Amino acid sequence: MAFKVSIIVGTILVMINHGDLMLSGSYPPYGKIFLTYLVPFCVSTYGAISQNDSTLRTGSVESKLVSVASKGDAQ
Repeated sequence: MAFKVSIIVGTILVMINHGDLMLSGSYPPYGKIFLTYLVPFCVSTYGAISQNDSTLRTGSVESKLVSVASKGDAQ
């Protein structure tokens, strides 16, 4: 999923940041293009890892709902 996000967001950012240069026939440095795609990939990956870590630490929402429902049945 992070790869898809980086392709979509990176392409949009390349066009915003370097579109005028590309339309004039020049090409921006490859390092800048690489970083433009790398940053959304890293942000998406970090977000996914953080979400998984948070879910593992606190327990999933489904398990909490089952726990609450079973406590209500016991009373």
